[in-house]
Amino acid sequence: MITFFQHLSRSLLPAFLIALIISGLLIRLLMGQSLTNEFDQGLTSRAQALMAITEQDEDGVELEVYPEALNRYFLDSEPDYFEIYNQSGLRLFYSESLDADETLEPVSTQSIDGIIDKALPDGRPGRLIKQTYYPKIDIDDDELASGTEQPTEKNVQQAFSASGVPVNINGLTLIPEEVTVTVATSRESLDHTLNQLNLILLLTGVLTTSVVLLLQHRALEQAVRPLQEMSEQISKLSVERIDQNLSLSYPIVELDVLKTQFNRMLGRLSEGFQRERRFSSDLAHEIRTPLAELRTMTEVMHRWPDDQNLKVSFHDDLLNSVGRMERLIQNLLELSRGELGLKGAEGIVDLSRLIPRVVTSHNIEFLAKDLVVNTEIPDGFIFVKGRDIWPLILQNLISNAAAYSPPHSTVDIVLSGGELNEKWVLCISNSAPDIEEEDLPKLFDRLWRKDQSRTGSHHSGLGLSLVSMYAASVGFTVSAKLNPPGRLNLLLTELGENQCD
Repeated sequence: MITFFQHLSRSLLPAFLIALIISGLLIRLLMGQSLTNEFDQGLTSRAQALMAITEQDEDGVELEVYPEALNRYFLDSEPDYFEIYNQSGLRLFYSESLDADETLEPVSTQSIDGIIDKALPDGRPGRLIKQTYYPKIDIDDDELASGTEQPTEKNVQQAFSASGVPVNINGLTLIPEEVTVTVATSRESLDHTLNQLNLILLLTGVLTTSVVLLLQHRALEQAVRPLQEMSEQISKLSVERIDQNLSLSYPIVELDVLKTQFNRMLGRLSEGFQRERRFSSDLAHEIRTPLAELRTMTEVMHRWPDDQNLKVSFHDDLLNSVGRMERLIQNLLELSRGELGLKGAEGIVDLSRLIPRVVTSHNIEFLAKDLVVNTEIPDGFIFVKGRDIWPLILQNLISNAAAYSPPHSTVDIVLSGGELNEKWVLCISNSAPDIEEEDLPKLFDRLWRKDQSRTGSHHSGLGLSLVSMYAASVGFTVSAKLNPPGRLNLLLTELGENQCD
């Protein structure tokens, strides 16, 4: 396994090297072409110089060589070379640097003009240019002076014609002869310059790579430092320190989002741990009470085993204690099944008939406290999914209202919505003078009850937790609010709506 720093380094370095190599090759190509073109321009100028001093008169093609101007063709060491031959392959002129039996290019009547690389006769690497042209027609000034006709502009243009068309000068017709000039020179200076360019590019690449590696190392160290800080902070987290939040030495947008989300997760985990601790404590308290009752009654019966009256008097108490533990365990199992997604919402049920039926089943509890129950349900059928779940939801909610409402108070059960695609809202409202605003977020916690009600034997504090779980499985959400203060409203709302008048 590699570090994030190593991963970034291995990802960036190859990309940089590829870009550097491609850039170097491109620079080398462009500079090489530029230098070669410049060298070829000089070579072309030398060929044109020879073409300029080549003339043709009635005696044939002549070449006026000026050693002072063409001294490189007369050097004893490392000279340049040229030769001129006609289309028949006859070599007319050649430089003194060439022997009589030496030639720069094999004679061909179909030779192609151009510039190529070629080894020189003395073995040096060279570059050769070949061009075909028509020599300048030589006008003899003496003949023109003795003639009766003076040279005209037309005669002069014909004298320099390069078309190969016969030229008439003062009655003398000359047919221009096409010849080819070949010039060769050493390319050692060009190769030396190109080699220097290669060396400069190589050294520049090495230096650039070294600098970039150094800067990249420092930049990546600075870039991953916040990640390292977060890793160190995460490594120090434990169950005892789960409430510690992550922090960054300097803000980075992407990491700030990660930090915020991670801190929220830590907050939820901390709340979860706290709930679990409260749950464990409350569960121990809930189980301890009936177990203590069972233990006490068992010890008394063990001490007086023959007292039949005592056994009869304890009979109902034993059943109540066992029933309380059974209900607690059953509710916990239901919660576990719901959290694991094992509680499915199958079938449909008509709330317009189910709600009155569940209310009727609690009439004894309502009468015992002299509670007034008001029910408002729209006319017609109200079908919702969750045939087996809605009875459990209503049983818990109505039982909770009956158990915790003060005597002689009112319980309101209102079902609204359903018109024009309006969401269904079930609101069960009862007096709750002991409930305060800060208690509302805890109402749906498992085993939570106000302290003064903890001694009750019928409710274990799991009813609203079950309602929350059941409601989610049928596409509803449950919430609580005090409206007005001292009156608790429990709202079951289809997802998207949360209002109760």
